[in-house]
Amino acid sequence: MRKRPEQRRAEIANAAAELALVDGLDAVTLRSVAQRLAVTPALIAHYVASMDELRADTVTRLMEAELTAMRAAADAAPTVLDGLRALLGALFRTPRAASAAVWLDAWTQGLRVPVVAEAVRTQMDDWQEFVTGLLARGCAAGEFDTADPDAVAWQLIALADGLNAHSLVSYRDPTAREALLAEVLERSLGLPAGTLSAGAPQAGTDGGEPGSADQGVADQGPAEPDPTDPKPAKSSTAAPKSADPDPADHSRSSP
Repeated sequence: MRKRPEQRRAEIANAAAELALVDGLDAVTLRSVAQRLAVTPALIAHYVASMDELRADTVTRLMEAELTAMRAAADAAPTVLDGLRALLGALFRTPRAASAAVWLDAWTQGLRVPVVAEAVRTQMDDWQEFVTGLLARGCAAGEFDTADPDAVAWQLIALADGLNAHSLVSYRDPTAREALLAEVLERSLGLPAGTLSAGAPQAGTDGGEPGSADQGVADQGPAEPDPTDPKPAKSSTAAPKSADPDPADHSRSSP
């Protein structure tokens, strides 16, 4: 049965997001998406203007979902201070290796792909707005003391990004990474030492590296074949011919 265009686009978006989380943003190719959906590359090309745009859309989709979850964790807390504690916990005590890896992939691709860079900047602005707002509410409630919530928010985000990159290669203890950011924020927000680290897991009791490569994140697989390569792909999992009667099955085969 022929699927509606919006159904096809949703399937493609979901497949691209799954590939990015498991194998990295570079793994989102015309051929890999087609294989995941068991359709022909031509059908994917019919719905996707370019793979650069699909990767940028994938970055936006995944990062927006992550930020929504972070907002929910902070908003559910009874006080702004508890909300900040919840944010730190979500950043460091939940499995985030796949998400952190997508951020790193996006920054790398953004160096050469303007549409990906624009998507990343938009998401970074959204994070900045979220954290600045959280800290400003804390100042208004008398829980924090800083004259520049925006600067402290940028400090938090930059340090969290770096420490999450460290986590991808299991550099240093996860509790120590969280404690480092907590200590910096305590000084920046005029909080007593230990305020933000209260309730954090003790070293050696958190069950291992949260979200690190040793907790089941798939290894980067072999590079996907170039969909423009005229030679047939040497794979035992080649995509079957699509049953979708969409005339695009016989159109162009590259984005």
